[in-house]
Amino acid sequence: MNAEEAQRLIDAAITSARDEGIAVCIAIVDAAAHLQAFHRMDGAMLGTIDVAISKARTSVLFPVSTADFGELVRQEKLDGMLSMNGGMVGFPGGVPLQGGGAIGVSGGTAEQDEAICVSAAQAV
Repeated sequence: MNAEEAQRLIDAAITSARDEGIAVCIAIVDAAAHLQAFHRMDGAMLGTIDVAISKARTSVLFPVSTADFGELVRQEKLDGMLSMNGGMVGFPGGVPLQGGGAIGVSGGTAEQDEAICVSAAQAV
């Protein structure tokens, strides 16, 4: 994951969020879970900053979507997992990327956040 790739993901996510009519925060992390790029759209709630970053980190540390991670946590009664590694996220809006890294989006409904992630990943 380099800066150019991360910016393409940000741009694709912004386009998708605008199509949905919502303002979101978008976080891109590299394969080591370090923040590579971040964008807060005008009007996105401040609280969504940390959530977007946590979604991206969760998806790269446990290479599944945060929706799938949350389902595993609930099924196996692993609630303690959500407080590990600085706070993991167990609801939709984080998606691992092919080739390493992950994208996290927060600001819409869980389903909108997930759809924006998937749309951005597919566009790039």
